[in-house]
Amino acid sequence: MEKTINYTSYYTKKPYAMHFKNLLETGGNIDRYILENKLFERMDHNYDVLFNFLKPNDIVWDIGAYIGTFSIPFAIEGMDVYAFEGFPSNFERLRVNCMPYKNINVFLCALSNENKAITSKFADCTNHELNPTEIEYFIFDEYVKKHDIPFPSLVKMDIEGMESLALLGMKNILENVRPIWQIGYHHPGNILIENPEQKIEGYPGFVIPEEGGFDFETFEKLDYCVFNLAQGLKRGKFLWGDCNGEYLCVPKELLIRKS
Repeated sequence: MEKTINYTSYYTKKPYAMHFKNLLETGGNIDRYILENKLFERMDHNYDVLFNFLKPNDIVWDIGAYIGTFSIPFAIEGMDVYAFEGFPSNFERLRVNCMPYKNINVFLCALSNENKAITSKFADCTNHELNPTEIEYFIFDEYVKKHDIPFPSLVKMDIEGMESLALLGMKNILENVRPIWQIGYHHPGNILIENPEQKIEGYPGFVIPEEGGFDFETFEKLDYCVFNLAQGLKRGKFLWGDCNGEYLCVPKELLIRKS
């Protein structure tokens, strides 16, 4: 299934047509929002706040790019986008959808706290029954250095709970580069404790700090301001058990410059 949806540029106010190919017609994934022309009703695809901090030619990292729904609008706005997707079949759809945009660079890359290739039931966002698939994970600070990827002004991260391990391998980005972060936060709360049968074999999902996962309070300790997108950009903290949370983390020095 293919679908064309309209997008109006934030900066130029010009209309653009975005084309998506090989869309899935079933499941609760983002494909449904494209097919129903509701993509920009999602809070993680409402970009106005981000564009207030960005300008054309800025660098954007789209981590967990899926099929390009975040990458393509930012490319249309004139930014250089580096899109990372870990699941091979999703990566192929991402590659095809992004081909018309010369300022999008795509990478088959999954993030973790170790460099390793494993056969895993990867959470691939397709809502299909998960089959074991070979996934190659990377420590991201090392990966971007090896591939000479420029540092970003914005990092969007939505990787189905793996953010709790991926951020352990992004110390340099967090502490020294200090971009804006838009993070899909997938803290399961008591779901897996009370229903262990829902845990996917071979896929770690969200790892809490007590079990070695990333401590999300680190953002505040590093002088980022944390905003909950679901609460209308209310200043706050990452909420325990917010399985489908969306958060914006902005360095305090950037907010001071904007004020």
